Amino acid sequence: MGWEVIYVVAVDSVYVFHNYQPPNKTFSELTHEDILSTRENESTQGAKALGTSEPVFLHLKPSYHWTNETTTHARVHFNDEDDDIIEGMKSFRGKYFCLQAARTQACVDEIAEFIKSYEPEIVLTQQPNDLHLEHYSISCLAFVACRQLLQQGMSLKLYAWEMGSIGRLLKFTPDVVVDISDTFDIKLESIKPFISQQSSDDLDMFERHVRNSGSYWGKKIGTAFAEPFSELLIHAPKEGSSLSEEEQDRFSQYLDHCKSEL
Repeated sequence: MGWEVIYVVAVDSVYVFHNYQPPNKTFSELTHEDILSTRENESTQGAKALGTSEPVFLHLKPSYHWTNETTTHARVHFNDEDDDIIEGMKSFRGKYFCLQAARTQACVDEIAEFIKSYEPEIVLTQQPNDLHLEHYSISCLAFVACRQLLQQGMSLKLYAWEMGSIGRLLKFTPDVVVDISDTFDIKLESIKPFISQQSSDDLDMFERHVRNSGSYWGKKIGTAFAEPFSELLIHAPKEGSSLSEEEQDRFSQYLDHCKSEL
């Protein structure tokens, strides 16, 4: 269709799979900077395979930090026990922690201006019912930023793709299913660079998932492969108009999610 796509990476994630085998050093020798560099390179190669723009990195601080002494990820919950961790993370790139971004007006304003600068017709984001905390947080941030732009008079729509990773809280009911049969091989190529996110014993994991999901949704619309999206209703009912009962229920769910405490 000739769409211009802006590829955005919101969080400086330092997650790698527990048996990831980095080049030129051992797993226990990995540093925070090593992982950031690896993840950014993977995103850049993935974007290149898709034929989109160079990724734009927003550098939101992650919800965990890398401790190579134990080769684990220390989760940050913003309680008193995390004071030392949070203090250490202040030196990380970016001004805002992703888990607090949607509730930090200055961050919402910056993200809204960032989105506005591209004048998009459609914004794609994570599902708000994704149980992965960072996925959920970014969905909330996109929601409140896009709703703010809509209230300021900008015309755009917000859609979320099918969730993955940890799973979902609510069932996934797409509003649109897009035939991707002609571009499916490109999608497969775009996930191959993400070696650090897969088990070294099973590097076909992502491809199997993408094939199974694409085939499942393709059968729903009579094609080989398809991809589902749900619209996140960033608009409230205008005075004198009404939403259907289903739309109102969905709007209320999304609003409650984005206002809730993490």
